[in-house]
Amino acid sequence: MNKEEYEKHKPFAGEKKPSMLRRRVGHDYESRRMYLITMTVEGRRPLLGRLAGRSDAPEGSADWPHVELSELGEKVRERWYATERIYPEIKVWLSKSCLTICMASSL
Repeated sequence: MNKEEYEKHKPFAGEKKPSMLRRRVGHDYESRRMYLITMTVEGRRPLLGRLAGRSDAPEGSADWPHVELSELGEKVRERWYATERIYPEIKVWLSKSCLTICMASSL
């Protein structure tokens, strides 16, 4: 995505707010929950990996849509999985079809 296209889509993202102001009022963030964390690179540049495969491919085939992680993407995945060693109460897994990391906390 070039700068002009990025600026054209920017208004749809809404006003940028500090992360603590985006939290839902009244939601209990301390109880056991599953959280989906999606990492996005500024300008949506494919620094962490790229989508590969064909949308019309049979499920389970080599051509089924999947993410091929870049070297940087592999390092990010390694660090995410290291979270379990640092915080045993958190379980981390990575979907094969996207760069979304799921965390189930048992705090």
